[in-house]
Amino acid sequence: MRKKTVKMTLAGIILSIGLLSIYHFKRDIFVEPLECYLLEANIESKSKYKLLLVSNAPYLKTNIKKGLERSFWKEISLDTLCFYDDFLVVYYRETKYLTRHFKEGNQYVPLYSHWDNTMDWRNHNEDRLGAIRLCRRKDGTGFYSIIINDIGYGVHMFVDLIKRNRTYQDFDDIKDFNDIKDFYIKKCKELGLEKTDIENDEEY
Repeated sequence: MRKKTVKMTLAGIILSIGLLSIYHFKRDIFVEPLECYLLEANIESKSKYKLLLVSNAPYLKTNIKKGLERSFWKEISLDTLCFYDDFLVVYYRETKYLTRHFKEGNQYVPLYSHWDNTMDWRNHNEDRLGAIRLCRRKDGTGFYSIIINDIGYGVHMFVDLIKRNRTYQDFDDIKDFNDIKDFYIKKCKELGLEKTDIENDEEY
């Protein structure tokens, strides 16, 4: 009788862990296009910087990388890439405290800390998903880089002490290109995006 009870208890624990894992990784199991919201944007001459908040980001690094790339190339146009020499997009995960209403210097709602409740980007290093950058040189060549930050699958117990003290960059994928138009067509084809070089998906 005792063995049967122990087996039932173990089965219950395993089932609970399985269900919790499925719930936690549901965005990796049922992959959907990323929903991104603009938090910040800055333009300086021929450079543009954007900070986007992702409301439905997955946790597995390969899925994050695929999602960010697809989002970047889906929203950008060839005209935009030809206009800017440096285009950087930084992505963060939407959380309880990092929301679409985040603005550095404002107060957190709900309360973040009784000691210092001021919204501060330093509180969100672990919420940073990664960044995509495309730079063009004066001769028309350039490079495309992707950095994905590893936060231990979104579960703090999987992150060692070194990673907790800094943002750990797990992917550093850099590709050189000779012609921006050829590279644009190649990336859109690689990601299965049906676009043409005359599309204008965003304003300068």
